[in-house]
Amino acid sequence: MEMLYSFVQLVVFAFLALFPVINPIGISIILEPFFSTLSEKDRKYAAKRIALNCFFICIVALFIGSWILKLFGLSIPVIQIAGGILIIQTGLKLMNSKDSASTKKIEPNEQAQVDATDEKEAREQLNKKLFYPYSFPIMIDAGTISVLFTLAAQGDSKLSWHYVVNMGAIIIGVIAMMLLAYVFLSKTHTIVSRLGGAGVLAISKVAAFLILGVGVEIFASGVMSFIKPFFPTLMH
Repeated sequence: MEMLYSFVQLVVFAFLALFPVINPIGISIILEPFFSTLSEKDRKYAAKRIALNCFFICIVALFIGSWILKLFGLSIPVIQIAGGILIIQTGLKLMNSKDSASTKKIEPNEQAQVDATDEKEAREQLNKKLFYPYSFPIMIDAGTISVLFTLAAQGDSKLSWHYVVNMGAIIIGVIAMMLLAYVFLSKTHTIVSRLGGAGVLAISKVAAFLILGVGVEIFASGVMSFIKPFFPTLMH
């Protein structure tokens, strides 16, 4: 009974620890402009792939993430700086993009031909972006990876069976978080669509600004963590 209680407690702990760093509600709003031109089928496909990508990234980070960083001589601050730059670049591109979503009219007799010729190409283009930058580093960033490292240490134990149970609990917490992310990613448009064209444009620009802000925050955190050992008195 005590083992079951500890198992459930660790599942909840993992879920609550990941929620603020992954932030599925906020990220789903941030990613909504990227999905605004997708069909319902493609939206669900994208949400599913992003959730699966993030799950596998989390599993890798849990079990071999720290080893990979040591192998390449990387640290969390360096990952934060690099990830922050990538997110800033994504935010700037979105802020500078024009609202050109479906401004060209397509006649009904041309629609079937357009769909037939472009569907495969559109899916390929979507697949290229689902891992980078949507899954990483927007959904899963260096902050999430550092939390996963902490959870992995929390689940460590000298007893192998205890280690397996604890890591299983953490994985269940990760699965619960990815299911929540899938729900929000696939359903956010139902709320946004009620805002109309002007509202969608406003949301897209606000989301672009938020992406930019997230990137700057991650970059700044990485820089501060990187220089802290050299200037300890400046950090107080």
